[in-house]
Amino acid sequence: MNFDDKSKDDETTTLRHILSTMNATKLVELFDTYDLGSYLDKTQHQQITILAPPNDGLDETLIPPTEIRDWLKYHILDRRYSPQDLADGALLVTKAGGDLLGAHNKQRIRVHVTVQDKATNSIYDTEKQSIQFGGSAVTGAPVYTNSSYVYPVSQSVSLPRDVLDQLPTNLDLSTFVAVLYQSESDVVFRRAKGMTLFAPTNEAFERLGMLTKYLLQPSNKKKLAQVLQFHAIQGVYYSNEMAYGEYSVPTFSHAYDGGCGSDASAGEDIYLNKTDAGIFMRGFGAADGNDRSVIGQVVTSEEQILTRNGALLKVDRVQLPALLKVTNHDLLTSSGTTNSFLDLLEKAHLVDLLDTGSTSQRNPSSSSSTKVYVVLAPSDRAFNKMNFTRLLQDQDLLMRVAKLHILPVAMPQMSLIGDSDHHHHQSGQKKRTNHNIHAISGDEHQEITTQGTEFETLFENEKVVVTLVDDDSHEGGAMYTVHVKGSLQDKAQVIGMGRVTNGGGVIEIDRVLLPSNQNDLFALSWWYFLLIVVSVLAISALIVVSGYYGWLWWKRRQEGYLTLDDQGEQRVDDDEQQETSRRYT
Repeated sequence: MNFDDKSKDDETTTLRHILSTMNATKLVELFDTYDLGSYLDKTQHQQITILAPPNDGLDETLIPPTEIRDWLKYHILDRRYSPQDLADGALLVTKAGGDLLGAHNKQRIRVHVTVQDKATNSIYDTEKQSIQFGGSAVTGAPVYTNSSYVYPVSQSVSLPRDVLDQLPTNLDLSTFVAVLYQSESDVVFRRAKGMTLFAPTNEAFERLGMLTKYLLQPSNKKKLAQVLQFHAIQGVYYSNEMAYGEYSVPTFSHAYDGGCGSDASAGEDIYLNKTDAGIFMRGFGAADGNDRSVIGQVVTSEEQILTRNGALLKVDRVQLPALLKVTNHDLLTSSGTTNSFLDLLEKAHLVDLLDTGSTSQRNPSSSSSTKVYVVLAPSDRAFNKMNFTRLLQDQDLLMRVAKLHILPVAMPQMSLIGDSDHHHHQSGQKKRTNHNIHAISGDEHQEITTQGTEFETLFENEKVVVTLVDDDSHEGGAMYTVHVKGSLQDKAQVIGMGRVTNGGGVIEIDRVLLPSNQNDLFALSWWYFLLIVVSVLAISALIVVSGYYGWLWWKRRQEGYLTLDDQGEQRVDDDEQQETSRRYT
């Protein structure tokens, strides 16, 4: 559509008159009824744009009576916008707002501008455009004055819906919707005034691994609410208006409190960081500002969703508040697949180590923090591959095996779900990766490389190596192996993991690790099985071949077949008999 603006004399024409000539008299009547007529009378000090639906496109009976005035104000933009001022996807400030957005906050409306064709061969080089305000299409040329613009639109625009009504329409947020109601956080989000919700995607919850399973336990409903409300920020933040740089903002999260308290400032802070590479958010547990195994990024492939009381964005990582309390023991007991390993630690008197960090720490690297551990937890199926009874009967060996599975380090930077930008800075630059095997200890969240990263264990003089497997055929994400340094034992594969709030975590593996000089607890290694199978097959083949040829020889004897030597001897005997007969005759 060509938009040839129609100008009106600013000295003699009011917006009231313009709307009357555009078949929008019903809009004028409603403005007067709800005390908004001052916007239509000529003023020299207000710059506005009005979206004018025709009389038959305006039905106030569909709007709750308490919302009609705000709905009418949603048709008024707080600036004078010409078609040239409109950018596709821009969020324009309206006069609507009210208490739901908080003090001084105004509702936005999204504009879409589509160039239908461009006569590049024309000497006029004109463009045909399609303009939509909040889903309502512009149907004709706008009329303007020196202080205002009026766009005729096909129908009235609708205020953004409630956040709880919009979440279910996004299929990639189905997990978030389910846990939202399970934790009863829906009440908090519905009542919140001026809220920006960063909703983690389904994949974000999958990345938490064992921690997600723990949080979904019915007994952990308050902790689940604590995590979800940590993603709800006090205040309305629009992506195109956010300031660059990193800064902390208050959330609705409170320790062990299922709802938003009266003191809003008591909510935990979360960090936002807007860079050229996107918008990032960081809670507790990141190794540094570039740890993308933890730090979340706002999904930029979709537009920000406007809600009745704020805004909604999607984020690709679940963030954890510093006041959340989760230990290694919590993850192991809720997993349901590591019961044998828990029995092993119980008999080795090491269970207490699993509860370190039960009092969450805001700074686990400080000298006052509790000791951090990563637990390599073999699955119950892994114990079925070994002589578990013998292990339990040998207290010394049991202690050594148990200590071999506990690393006095912080959780490494690793994820079983692949990510193309996993090793990227927030600035969009790639991190340098050290591909040499090196040992680390303490509270540093070390990166796992394809050459292997070496870790100390509680078993003296024994180390384990965790390796990122560079296997393009492994679909669905990254793969890691774990083995004891210097051992001939088969490598274990990582099948699950989960972080805890003191900086440690649990890594579930599919094989029990043994000291480098102890391999006889396993019935046989794979190459023993292979050797036995090959030997049995070879002996069986020899027996079969020998039996086959023996059977052929016997069969020939039975059927009267003789060898050449036997036939020669038979001819000699026949000649002798004939000679004897001639003599007697």
